[in-house]
Amino acid sequence: MRKIRFLSLFIGALSALVGLSGCAQESPEDEVARLRSRFDARVNSFYVEARPQVDEMVMEGAIEETGSESAGEAAPAAEGEEVAVELQESVLIQDAHLDLIVQHDNDDMLAGVTLEILMVDASQQEKGRWQVWVDTSKLLKANQLQLTHVLEDVAYVEGDGFAAEVRSPIPPTERGNYREFASLGE
Repeated sequence: MRKIRFLSLFIGALSALVGLSGCAQESPEDEVARLRSRFDARVNSFYVEARPQVDEMVMEGAIEETGSESAGEAAPAAEGEEVAVELQESVLIQDAHLDLIVQHDNDDMLAGVTLEILMVDASQQEKGRWQVWVDTSKLLKANQLQLTHVLEDVAYVEGDGFAAEVRSPIPPTERGNYREFASLGE
């Protein structure tokens, strides 16, 4: 009888200890990690826009020669003087316009979340990676936030694609690279 009572007390104490450890207060970093893990992001669509890159050195020289700040606009030439302005548009810069969707399944709000944007080639090999901070302070549970983000000067070729994700978990050694963790020390 004494052994049963001791065993019952021991099991009760052990149960209480396990129950209390489950109620332990989580650290602010652990809370952010938990909230981040319930976020989802995706690229809804994208398009790539090409624009000419004007050589700034040539542009500055043209402005000095003509006295004009408008590209291709020639200043009046002095009598008998010809002013030649040659602007070189040598390279095209490609900007990717991403239509992003972000949502979460949290009861608590998170001021913002850092997204990982990946660019892959046609064989799904990674070509580039960017981090984008998104303000989610007003994003309610189960709602979606739709936004556009522009990646400038990407090496896009036909067949490339983009993906977005909320990386989780983030190792403690990398948390300083994520604004939602960095803001905890402020």
